[in-house]
Amino acid sequence: MERYYIVKVAIDDSLRSEYQKVRERMEEKRKAKELEEQRRSGIEKMAKEQTTPEMHTKTYKNLSRRSGVDKYTYGKKPNGDDFIWIYFKGGSVYKYDTESAGREHMDKMLRNAARGWWLNRYVNKYKPNYYFKGRY
Repeated sequence: MERYYIVKVAIDDSLRSEYQKVRERMEEKRKAKELEEQRRSGIEKMAKEQTTPEMHTKTYKNLSRRSGVDKYTYGKKPNGDDFIWIYFKGGSVYKYDTESAGREHMDKMLRNAARGWWLNRYVNKYKPNYYFKGRY
């Protein structure tokens, strides 16, 4: 009788530990999902805060047919700085403004975006400083 009880307790303990592991994994997934939702809502909130009547979104012309740029948004912030958000086909978004990238880089990126030529190459070659990098 004692042996049966010891074996039963050992089986119960192993099942209990497996059950706990499954619950811990489920809890980790739930927390990761919550963090992702918070991150997305933070990005949306930041975008709403920075949205002004002067904001425009356009599909990138991609005249070279080799660019990774999908679309871009440009405009002016409330403080008067220009900004450009570059959306890449892989789902990344890089956000630049005059303060982070500098006036020269901003002018060239805005000009290249409007032309539909060399924007992706310019960003890869000169690597201007961005103030935000994320996914959309």
